[in-house]
Amino acid sequence: MTPRPGPGARLRIAALAASGLAVVAGLALLGVPGIGAPEHAEASTSASASASMQGSALSPGLAPVDAALDQAESRVNTLIESLAARLKSRPDDVDGWRTLARSYAALGRHAAAIDACKAALRLRPDEPALLADCAFSAAVLDPHATSGESARLIAHALQLDPLQPKALALAATLALDRHDYPGAIVHWEQLARVEPADGPGARQFQLSILQTRQMAATRSGTLPR
Repeated sequence: MTPRPGPGARLRIAALAASGLAVVAGLALLGVPGIGAPEHAEASTSASASASMQGSALSPGLAPVDAALDQAESRVNTLIESLAARLKSRPDDVDGWRTLARSYAALGRHAAAIDACKAALRLRPDEPALLADCAFSAAVLDPHATSGESARLIAHALQLDPLQPKALALAATLALDRHDYPGAIVHWEQLARVEPADGPGARQFQLSILQTRQMAATRSGTLPR
């Protein structure tokens, strides 16, 4: 049997949703210096290339592509730091803090992402998407924790919005780590209902439901329904 990914791996896989495209688009909308129309198009192309090359990173002859992606990441880092500097004089800019938090998370800088997300939460403490963003980075930093800060944030987000997609995905993941398979299935099924049948996540949610049922059956010694 193929071992299922550990909690850290599953959370890193989930992080693909926070793509470079979203980061650059958010920075552009906030008017961060250095992102005009041509540059935005160039950065978006680089981000798209990064996503499409994930599955072929071991192929030969990709040194020029790797170099281009390194340059794109360096440029995005510069833009993010520009936003961080601007927020020092505009601490009430909740959209800026939100974009900064998601940008840091997309680059794997989750401690910084949590700091930025908490700055946004001080301004909007009951925004479900912000709570889920903060919970995600907290879970990545401590992937084996099935309770604590991440769980508290997820519970708060789902109390405010029971169908918040990111919070549901995180809740399902933490339920799996507690071996609470029925709870995980409930969350996956809620996600499947939220996602359009032809949406990009629909197939994955159905697969997650099936795999969780199989894990539950293996643990109990019964056949999955």
